[in-house]
Amino acid sequence: MAKPGKGKGGGKGPRSTNDPAKKPAPKPPPRVEPITLSQEQPSFISRHSGALLVVALVGIIFLSGHRVFFGPKFQPRQTSQQVQQAVLSAIGGPFSLVNQLGQSVTEADFKGRFMLIYFGYTYCPDICPAALTDIGIVLDDLGAAADRIAPIFITVDPLRDTPEYLKEYLSHFDPRLIGLTGTEAQIAAVAKAYKIFYKKEVPAPGAEAPAHAHAHAEGAAEAHAHEADEGDYDVSHMSIMFLMGPDGVYRTRFSHGTSVDDIARGIRKFL
Repeated sequence: MAKPGKGKGGGKGPRSTNDPAKKPAPKPPPRVEPITLSQEQPSFISRHSGALLVVALVGIIFLSGHRVFFGPKFQPRQTSQQVQQAVLSAIGGPFSLVNQLGQSVTEADFKGRFMLIYFGYTYCPDICPAALTDIGIVLDDLGAAADRIAPIFITVDPLRDTPEYLKEYLSHFDPRLIGLTGTEAQIAAVAKAYKIFYKKEVPAPGAEAPAHAHAHAEGAAEAHAHEADEGDYDVSHMSIMFLMGPDGVYRTRFSHGTSVDDIARGIRKFL
């Protein structure tokens, strides 16, 4: 049997497909193009990063504003303590005055004792006498504990309330009361330290002069008559009792109209 070969014409005859050397070369794998983020189609992150940043900034601003406008509401304890500290440090301070005996007196002379301080003046027709009378009642109510308290009456009318006038005026009240006066500058300084407002009220020309008869406890006789050339005027002033501690630091205060029972009860809390 003859082997297949070339024909006479030199043409190629059919080849066996079983020849491994004659198999066609395998096709190369398809080329995979790398994925790139074009400007025409940005990724999800690039499309939304600006919006996320805006939302974050808005959140920060909201939280900051919420803290500014609503912070104190959610921190009442801290705010209350701050206010209390401000009050304690703002009321009171050193003073240098003269008592009804003509002796120089400073706040250091009362160190170790409570001070129950009231500002007024001897020309005061009703409020001051009532307050001084209440102080005497409170001292009696406190009993032996009253020895720890220095009851002090500071005038806001130093021009007329000299030591001599104070001595005579206070003789109609509790003997434990200490009257203090001084120069106008000294009185202004101590009134400022205790946040006490006072103002001289001079009557208008032709107006009726104020009556200066002094009302005293238990129907006592009228006090001395002041010199006519000292002028006729009233002094508007705040009516408050201050309780200062043995260390000179503010403890509490009692407004005009507070009952003697409430004053005594308020003082006992600190004794």
